Amino acid sequence: MSVDKSNESLIYMAQSKLNRKEIYIGKTHQDIERRREQHEEAALKRDGTKFHGALLNVGFANWDWQVIAKCPIDEEYEIEQEYIAKFKAEGVDLLNTTHNKQKVSTKPQSKLVNKNLANNKTPGPVKSDMGKLFLREAGKIKPVINLTTKKIFESVTEAAKLENLPKSTIKLSCETGKMLKDRTRYAYLDLSDQPVLFEGHHQEIYVGSKTKKVKNLTTGKVFDSLNEAAEAYDLSVSALQGNASGEYTTLKNKWVFCYLDANGSELRTERHEKGLEKLKSIDVTKYIAWHIDDLTCKEPHYFKSLDEIYNKLNLRSKSHIKGVCDGARSHTEKWRIAYFDNEKQEPILTQRHKEKAKKIVRKIICLDDKKIFKNASEAGSSYQVIANQIGLCAKGVLKSVTSKGQKLRFAYLDDNNEPILTDMHHEPLGWRGKYRVLHIQTGKKYNSLKAFCDETGVSQKRAKRYIEDKTIDLLGHEFVILE
Repeated sequence: MSVDKSNESLIYMAQSKLNRKEIYIGKTHQDIERRREQHEEAALKRDGTKFHGALLNVGFANWDWQVIAKCPIDEEYEIEQEYIAKFKAEGVDLLNTTHNKQKVSTKPQSKLVNKNLANNKTPGPVKSDMGKLFLREAGKIKPVINLTTKKIFESVTEAAKLENLPKSTIKLSCETGKMLKDRTRYAYLDLSDQPVLFEGHHQEIYVGSKTKKVKNLTTGKVFDSLNEAAEAYDLSVSALQGNASGEYTTLKNKWVFCYLDANGSELRTERHEKGLEKLKSIDVTKYIAWHIDDLTCKEPHYFKSLDEIYNKLNLRSKSHIKGVCDGARSHTEKWRIAYFDNEKQEPILTQRHKEKAKKIVRKIICLDDKKIFKNASEAGSSYQVIANQIGLCAKGVLKSVTSKGQKLRFAYLDDNNEPILTDMHHEPLGWRGKYRVLHIQTGKKYNSLKAFCDETGVSQKRAKRYIEDKTIDLLGHEFVILE
């Protein structure tokens, strides 16, 4: 856009594509593209201004530049200030640092300012199409359409005024899709001026119509609405609606809900029945465990799931539990475990359960060189390391064992000669730094930024800058900070 510098000025806006509330308002006598280049050149010199810093942080390509007004040069300051004041009032993160202090102008006031002052009004710009678009993107304006008449209104307030209806009624119709008595429906418009439709817009539901009652099939309690039931059990309405309609089998593994018809009859589906069956099985004891030293099972422990056994007995792995229950193994980590018969209220014992428990000597593998040993003692002799340390590493108590200056990792092998890995085996080696880093290209985790830099060759100074500014070049590497 070419501008006659002697007569006309452009008021322009730069808006971040990543955060639509980050805006800069400026004025120029030049072509807007040339003014944009000047801003970017100044930003590269790192002059310290708020706007130029934002240009660098967000990236030059992530900004929209728009002309929002044209005016005579002698009115440019007042018009620019009008737009700055307007956007400030809308809660915008204005990046103009040179306009924080009010400037006293010796230029004659614009016609727009004089007109507003004459009417005892605060000066303000007339909303442009660009300004309205910004307010819509920021959620400050929600245009409304009457889906029956196709009339469009700038807001719910305008629709209520022109349609002679309460604002709450139109808002309810927009948000739920419910119809008025004359079958009129309303909807919000998106940024492409297309109606935003919900499930209710496709259903024969009227504003003010009575909602279905909801029943908790687990407790038998009846509620007048979804909202009432959701509040009673601290559930979201959407989750409760999905369960009551049969989309979900249970809620929180505790309850099953269904709707009631006009006669109070339960509107059950096959999934409701499955949900009730699932709840019955949750409370059933499935396993019994006792220590190998408890020869007559005087102090049994009862469990409902494998996870419960794993957590309460502090086992290193769940992989051997089924083998012990089936009689393939005599015990796991000194615990005997069996399936439990609820009808007879007794354990289901195999021949192996009845035999004396024997200590199981487990093989050990060095995860670094893949060498396999009969036991920790044999591995200790090979690497000239205390066998107990290798055992602790294999159990997942230690991260590694040092042998001849090299850090080695060990693990026990299961019956299929597969390593039994614990959470500790997946921990990166090295001390935990301020940041834990995930290398995007390889998926490798590092316990510190230094460890990442040492392996990739990226300087720590550049890596630290990259944390704040993702446009920094890391020689082709990318990473994210882990929590």
